[in-house]
Amino acid sequence: MSENVNGGAVPKPTDDPGEAPETDTVLVSSDESGKLQSKEYPGIGRIKCLLYEIGWLLAFGIVIAPTLMPRLGFDDGWYIELGIGLLLSGAGIIIFAVAFGPILYFTILRLRNIGYSGWLAVAATIPFINIALGGVLLAAPAGYADHKKLDRAGRIVGTIYALFAILSALSMEPSTPPPP
Repeated sequence: MSENVNGGAVPKPTDDPGEAPETDTVLVSSDESGKLQSKEYPGIGRIKCLLYEIGWLLAFGIVIAPTLMPRLGFDDGWYIELGIGLLLSGAGIIIFAVAFGPILYFTILRLRNIGYSGWLAVAATIPFINIALGGVLLAAPAGYADHKKLDRAGRIVGTIYALFAILSALSMEPSTPPPP
């Protein structure tokens, strides 16, 4: 790292011009005096986001849900009773907020890190768009919205994610109507 005229850290250029910077500070342009401008990307990186989300889902599934559900009146078969009636009830809204509130928060932080608006997290509720958004969140480096370049890790993760999505789609059995 070198220092720019304003005192901020400037990432060293990579050998490969198609390679994305390796830091959360990205050179965006030079001003009229020729000085390089850098831009910080707040939020969390892809590894932290993935680990936080997996950790939260494990904590919710192993610790929170088994202790929360009996207190709400569900016994051992609570997962069978967790249908549309529960989702429309007050308890369902509380469970949804407890389970997915932190996930939404981590998604917003990650979107800000890659340079997009946190409001794009609303798209995660739309089927099929959430799959593409998940791939972007996993593969894109900091500042992706400005430089539109994937680093080596992003290309590898993006390829694995795309292959997994294709294999998942191919493994689904088509639904056939029951015989008359």
